[in-house]
Amino acid sequence: MNKDVIQKIYSELENDNLCFIYQGSFTNKIITTATNLIKRGVVDGEGFDKLRNRLSFLMVESFQNIVRYGEDKVPQNEQEEDLIKEIFITRNLGNCYYIISGNLIKNENVEFVRSKLEQINQLGIDELKELYLVELTNRRFTPKGGAGLGFIEMARKTKQKLDYEFTKIDDDHSFFFLQIKLTGKNKDPEVEDNQISVNQSKLLKTVLIGQQIIMLYKGNFSNDAIGPVLTLVNNNLRNLEMRMQKIIFHLMVEILQNISKHAYKKDEKREGLFTISKQKNHFYIGTGNLIENSKIEILTKKLTDLNRLSKEEKDDSYRKTLIDGAKVSLTNDSAGLGLIDIARESPEPLEFDFVKINEQISFFTLKVKL
Repeated sequence: MNKDVIQKIYSELENDNLCFIYQGSFTNKIITTATNLIKRGVVDGEGFDKLRNRLSFLMVESFQNIVRYGEDKVPQNEQEEDLIKEIFITRNLGNCYYIISGNLIKNENVEFVRSKLEQINQLGIDELKELYLVELTNRRFTPKGGAGLGFIEMARKTKQKLDYEFTKIDDDHSFFFLQIKLTGKNKDPEVEDNQISVNQSKLLKTVLIGQQIIMLYKGNFSNDAIGPVLTLVNNNLRNLEMRMQKIIFHLMVEILQNISKHAYKKDEKREGLFTISKQKNHFYIGTGNLIENSKIEILTKKLTDLNRLSKEEKDDSYRKTLIDGAKVSLTNDSAGLGLIDIARESPEPLEFDFVKINEQISFFTLKVKL
């Protein structure tokens, strides 16, 4: 993943107040952590507690949809492995929240799922309630453990039609996209005109596949948000050797705190983008955030100087800075413990760039190989 892609993804998600994407193994702990992360991103105000509860319910239902209808398949090659990887997306634009799930499904189950969704999309609220009671009473469960009750509840909670698509993978499997939309009270006409389609979600997955991204978060990088992001990634590193787990986790803390402390603050928020990808035996962390132009010259010098140092010189610089008791900062005269620490662990120079937005701010991207 190169630094230009970070800016491209950020631009694609420019109107998103919040975006969370996860590809990989799904567990109850992961969905709980993701739900807490998204709930923290919902603004405070009258009626928003109810919105948070609905959003949590719908995220869990979407996750259960992956578990209920998802199928395992031994990939034939790396390309197919990425193609069939399960995905979970939550996006917020204005007063609209989108929850997208994607998973492999057997072709023999496609017509059953499609018929349930078509039936549900044709019914009104009262009819959906009646259908729910009928299905519950008749207990017409499938081998996968459901009778479409989750789909019915999604439609009832959102009062919206369910958007879906099946993409054939091979003679036995298809990829099932399901997208639901939850609308809050305060309407934003400009955002209402900028709807997200399930096809756009498919294209977004294609970009993620191409860049080997396993997790993405775009939103406010407050201290409350950093914790869940760290937990999500750490839970996905369990199979790694312990030393590598500790290195990645430690550097993620440094990188996320960098955004939290130094990103341009707008409307009391420090917004940024964080991605983690895996290619062969290496992880790559990419970040993007707005920064004041007045900080660019100093930051550029510090990063350039760090990239020129050998591993031994970086270690010496770290020890000296630590002994001197320098504060972790990108704007004082020290090299900054956080940056030195990141540079020490990366086997390659830190990649960075600044793209000018206006006379006050620029977009700063940073890519680290681990």
